[in-house]
Amino acid sequence: MDFDAVVLAGGRSRRLGGIDKRQLQVGGRSLLQLACEAVGAATDIVAVGPGDLPTPAGVRWVHEQPPGGGPAAALGAALDALARSSRQLVLVLACDVPRSGEALPSLLAAASAGGADGWVAVDEDGRRQTLLAVYTRRTLHRRLQALAPLDGTALRVVLDGLDLAEVQVPPAATRDIDTWDDAQELGARRP
Repeated sequence: MDFDAVVLAGGRSRRLGGIDKRQLQVGGRSLLQLACEAVGAATDIVAVGPGDLPTPAGVRWVHEQPPGGGPAAALGAALDALARSSRQLVLVLACDVPRSGEALPSLLAAASAGGADGWVAVDEDGRRQTLLAVYTRRTLHRRLQALAPLDGTALRVVLDGLDLAEVQVPPAATRDIDTWDDAQELGARRP
């Protein structure tokens, strides 16, 4: 299956005291490395954030405008960077979900069947994880363009009204690291 991927690797990590969350280590690899490895089957991979950390060959860095503008602005910058791509599907992944790779087979299988504007992982409590999802490029691009400028626009506003299919994934696959308690539970450590 042909798809592109966006790794969201920005943010201020306020609840972690402002440390660079991307560098937290799980199993000897940084959260950024784990995210890039998870989406490694993508044809084109764009990471959005400062771009000051090493990534695998082929990962391109872009910045949202303005920096710190939020996930919607980051997605807008990523889709601009992918403008020449002919692939119809874009996998979106926040880099602070260390076990996201466990969710991707289910998400990609659901997306390959079509019939929706996006396929969103659902956690064990039934909450949509919109930054662990596959979206149709055309629909996502159209919504982002309609809402521009995107600085501070909530992602839920971008996704409002879209036909999003919920995809059950392994429970641990949706766990993200926002606090030190989360980091401890998921075995994340400072580099």
